[in-house]
Amino acid sequence: MKRDDQEATQSFWDSRALHFNHMADDREQERRALLDKLEAGGFISRESRVLDIGCGPGGYAVPLAERTKWVTGLDVSSKMLQFCQERAEKKGLSNLTLLEMDWRQVDLNTHKWEGAFDFVMASMSPGVHNVETLETFMKVSRKACYISAFVSRNDSLGDALDRHLQLKTGFRDTFPAPFTNKIDYVEHVLQQKGIPFTRNHLSRCWEQSMPLKEAIDHYSKRLRMHHSLTVEQQKEVTAFLTQRAVDDDVKEMTDVIIGEIYWLQSSK
Repeated sequence: MKRDDQEATQSFWDSRALHFNHMADDREQERRALLDKLEAGGFISRESRVLDIGCGPGGYAVPLAERTKWVTGLDVSSKMLQFCQERAEKKGLSNLTLLEMDWRQVDLNTHKWEGAFDFVMASMSPGVHNVETLETFMKVSRKACYISAFVSRNDSLGDALDRHLQLKTGFRDTFPAPFTNKIDYVEHVLQQKGIPFTRNHLSRCWEQSMPLKEAIDHYSKRLRMHHSLTVEQQKEVTAFLTQRAVDDDVKEMTDVIIGEIYWLQSSK
């Protein structure tokens, strides 16, 4: 990854850390229900060593630390990791290692991570985004894996902005055709390997409003993760959002289908 791209990615996720921290609180029961299911199915136990890729503010990493032996959480955002650390400290947890790291740059030999974890999770993480990062993901697990991702996503404002700028959105998975999303591709890989799996879908929609100035910053940072915006394009972003602001407020409607897929790599 180019340094400019890495800095743009870190800047975007740092700017979203507070929002995701609130979301982690709002969806605590939903997350615990999933962990209950994984625990009942033998995916995690008190003796499990866990890797959470793209752990964010600790929505899963912290409750996992309450149920398992040790959790290692990775994220590109130092602010996300700060919230995660604070969440763990409030629970009195010390069995959690947090690393500011991009999964796309991880060297398994350096960290001695191949087969080092009982359970590996990538919940809505862009870090696992292609064949190479998926293969690395599967190599670090000696027992069980979990991935969730958008099967489809429609952003009323963000998609319209992409079309206006004539840019291909960077928020779609980049797995090879004919697979249209990460979950489809993972299913294909598991079928080819003869590994049984569970796949579920969840539909969700939400509305988000933010002040115009904040919206300009947000959408600009989002675009810069995948595109080098020219000065003229940046002006177009500002003009586009300004035209759609009502009382200096910008609104986004998002409809998604989230897929989750999890499996046991072995019975050990």
